[in-house]
Amino acid sequence: MTAARSVTSLLVALLGWPLLTSCSRPTWVKAARSGSLSELQSSVERSSREPSFGRRATRELATEILSRELSSADSVQPVTWVDELAPCARALQSQLRQRANKHDTIGGQCAELLIAGSTLAPHEATRYLADGSSTWRAVAARGAVSAELLAARQSALVDPAARVRRAALLAASRAPNQDELARLIELLRGDPEHDNRKLAAVALGAQGTREALLALRDQFPVAAAPLRLAVLDGLGLLARRLPEARNALTDLAQRDSGPLGLRASQLLLEQEPKSPVARSRLLQALRSADDLQQRQALELAQLDQPAELKEVSELASEPNESTAIAAMTRLLELPEGRSQTGERLRVLSQRPNPTGFLARRAMAGARLSSEPLARDLQQSGWAVERREAARMLWSVGDYVSVARALTDDAPEVRTAVACTVLATPE
Repeated sequence: MTAARSVTSLLVALLGWPLLTSCSRPTWVKAARSGSLSELQSSVERSSREPSFGRRATRELATEILSRELSSADSVQPVTWVDELAPCARALQSQLRQRANKHDTIGGQCAELLIAGSTLAPHEATRYLADGSSTWRAVAARGAVSAELLAARQSALVDPAARVRRAALLAASRAPNQDELARLIELLRGDPEHDNRKLAAVALGAQGTREALLALRDQFPVAAAPLRLAVLDGLGLLARRLPEARNALTDLAQRDSGPLGLRASQLLLEQEPKSPVARSRLLQALRSADDLQQRQALELAQLDQPAELKEVSELASEPNESTAIAAMTRLLELPEGRSQTGERLRVLSQRPNPTGFLARRAMAGARLSSEPLARDLQQSGWAVERREAARMLWSVGDYVSVARALTDDAPEVRTAVACTVLATPE
């Protein structure tokens, strides 16, 4: 049996994914499957005018778009977007499985997405760990979550390829084993890839032991700032089991006035929403001169708390208009003053700059008006603006605009929007 057939039979046996069929297809399906982009754009434009075009048709179009992107992806050309399909992998099981039949780099990426929520049989893990491709060794590492595959995972943790170590670290977080403590500490301290060191911190947190707590506390003072945030995430996991970890987060929230203290407060609030220390630190961040801290704190603020509502209201008049728009977006959650806040956003939305785009997106999200954001989707020269506009328009049910985004000239817009659509429960 070839490796390609092996992964197909494995995935079918494990998860029993069905192939999707349909007796009737929309008129744009042929263009989506074999036509040019311009043909698809014309077909979708015509179909979207029909009264029957709605959420279901948009989901079907998103599926067809990603199916073709996957089937036509060539490993000769670097492809980075396959890994970004994780949020919508469940809805793309058949398409990912079909692409995994091809034993190349992209096929391996698809197989890893599919195996992320399952496990491998021992003989399959052994086969893939011996593969010359690091992508397929990563498939073995990602699926090594059962006790009998611990040795295979430990082998993957010392693999020379960063992708394989990454997959093994993800598996270690999912199925922690104390026998890996020493190796996780080594990776936390010295893996050449910064992202892997961050994953090692989280994997240590998943261990739930005092030994892991000591390792994270020892590393925190000497780690660079981005890694410190990951260490805090590990402490957040430990805090669910160990009072000492929660005490460490509380201490940091009290004494650090920067991003680390704010992140420690956020982790405390996840477990104790009324934590006095965390809520006090949140107020401090709302009053900070640091725009980034202010915007992070705005996301966490509880508007039923008078002190926090007061700070959010004051930030709505902040000279930094990005921060002001973020504050107004929160205030739109309240019925009181909604019309006044909406009018302020409407004025800002008329600006032909990034501030105007943020205001138009906020108005659409609050269901005040989505037409200006729909025009951004058609007229903006920035792919990132078209992508974010489409994502917001999907959340408010503007399916015609989202369908246009699914046929955008930029492939990164098409794939990102399609995955957003399919990641949403039906």
